[in-house]
Order: sequence, then structure tokens, then C-alpha cells
Amino acid sequence: MLYGCYIDTPILNIFIEEHNNCIIGGPISKSPEVLSKKYVSLVDGPGEDFIEKLIKGEVIEGIIKYENLKKNINEYPFPDRSLVTGGFGGNIFLRSKCNVSSTILTSRGCKYNCAFCSSGSNKMFQDYDLERIEKEIESCLSLGIKHLRISDDNLGRDKKRLSQLCNIMKEADVIWRASIRTFPNSLAMYEEMKDAGCEELSFGIESGDQGVLNLLRKGTTVSINTEATKNAKQAGIFVRALMMMGTPGENKGTLIKNIQWVKEAKPDVVSLKIFVPYPGTAIYDNPEKFKCELLPIIDANNSAYRPDGSGVTANIRTKDLNEEELTSQFNIMKNFLEGEGLENRG
Repeated sequence: MLYGCYIDTPILNIFIEEHNNCIIGGPISKSPEVLSKKYVSLVDGPGEDFIEKLIKGEVIEGIIKYENLKKNINEYPFPDRSLVTGGFGGNIFLRSKCNVSSTILTSRGCKYNCAFCSSGSNKMFQDYDLERIEKEIESCLSLGIKHLRISDDNLGRDKKRLSQLCNIMKEADVIWRASIRTFPNSLAMYEEMKDAGCEELSFGIESGDQGVLNLLRKGTTVSINTEATKNAKQAGIFVRALMMMGTPGENKGTLIKNIQWVKEAKPDVVSLKIFVPYPGTAIYDNPEKFKCELLPIIDANNSAYRPDGSGVTANIRTKDLNEEELTSQFNIMKNFLEGEGLENRG
């Protein structure tokens, strides 16, 4: 069984060609046309019901779409990590260090509706019960795993629930990092997270240009992003800002605004990506609405840093900038971050 994104297409196809009976899930299910047709099943949507059928000996071939789960999400077991034979994850931190780690979820789906992401859907969103999360952490501890990456989009959505999660983390004495939105935020909230073992946070900043944030339906503001970054750093948490360029809404002023935001907010590092209009996103489905023209995706890798050292090229044209101009702005921003020692190459 394979889980993959559009960016994983080359390696997924190699695996499919070399192995029989491949079952595939994840965001790649939104673009079956790019996959080798030798797979057996392609699962679009939550896969728990499919896995349950598979365990019972039922195999459904072709593309299978699941809109909902037949059970409450908490009725499905969390991963049995004791079955892992190749070793657990390694270091997940940029400042702290660890040898053994794992990833956990506190919710499924996303309450938000960013135009560049395919995860958002109130219908698909569900919180895991706190008791279930506590048991999963206990299971991790029993296997010697004390470093965790919380990998969901909604950790800070509910301050009361976040406080309860922090109590669980603190009682378990684990060290953790998370990706999180910048709102809601407060110094007290981040201090509570730090006290509960949170070492690092990745904020989905995207842009220092409010016009871009509005068009991307990010649901936040430049000033809120700045406030959150400063508050988290003041609380002693290492902050990674996740930013994109080559996006809808960009103009010649976006580059200057991005640099100004970095200088003002002072994140510890910045992970800069080139925008790729992935299948299943609102921008991919309706580019005219987002005032851009999609170009053929030659390289689905959105990273600024490739193993072969190759550069990136913008994947769209906006109302104000063509692909060469968008690529140039991206490269200037990349050079600025490198010059300041702020680039995150991971």
C-alpha cells in the first residue's frame, strides 16, 4: 500500500511498475491520469473503510471514492507502531535533536478552505477524542518514542482543547513540534505550549502581501502573522515560516512586501516554496477565478532546493506578471533569505 502526493508521482510510478498488486491513496488520487495504470486500487478520500474491507479479504479494483467514513473516526484504531520493523523516524527538529520520533494526528481534515490546498472541507473534519490521543502517546512511550510531530491543520483552532492537549503532552513528558495557523494566537498560549514540551512551530505564512493572502483565501492577515511569530519566539519556541511565491495575486510589489515581512517578524528560518497548482485545489479547478493562467506542470516539486541543484520555474502567469517575472521574484527572495542565513533547505 502506498500513500502519495502529486510531487511523489515519479517514485510512485517506479514502485507500481516494479511491484504487483499496488494499492494507492492520498492526494495523488485527485490525478490518476499521471499514474501508471498497473495499480490495482486507487482510493480517493479516507481509507479506513477500504482497509477494513481489505483485511476481510475483499479487494475492490479501480478508482474508489469515499465521501465519508461509515463509523465515528474514533472507532478506528490508531497505528500499531510495534509492527514497524525498519526503525522509527529520525530527527524532526531544526534546533533540538533526537534519534527516534513519530507522527501523530489530533484531528482529521481541515476546517479551513485555502485555495491552494485540497484538504479543506468542513464535511470531512473531525477531532480525535482526547482519550484516544492520550492512549496513542502512551503507546509511543512504551516503544521508546518521546519525540513527536503533530501533523494536522487544526491544533490551535480551539484554545480550550489546545490547553487540554498541552496537559496531556506535559504529563507524558514528550518533546514535540507542530504545524499551526497563526490565528488564534497569544503569548500566553505559546508559553503554555512551550511549558508542555513544544520546541518548534511551523507557521503557514504564505505571503507578506495582504492581497495575495486574500486571493488565496488564507483567512489571516499580515499583521496577525507578524504578531504570532513574535509571540511564539518570545515564548522560547523556534519558528519556521512557511512561504510561497509564484502565486496568484502576485505583482511587482509582492517581493518587497515579503522581504519587509521577514525583516519585521524575524522568524528563525523561512521555508520558501514555488507555487504549484496541484489537482484537487480550487486554483487548479478554476484558475480564472483566481486571476491566473495555469501553465503545464513540468516539475511538480515545489522545493527551492533540489538534490540535483536545479532551479525552479513558475507554474502560472498572473494578471501582472508572466512566468519569467514570477520566477525572477522567487529567486531574488531565495537569495535574500540565503544572504540573511534564514533559508530552510529541508
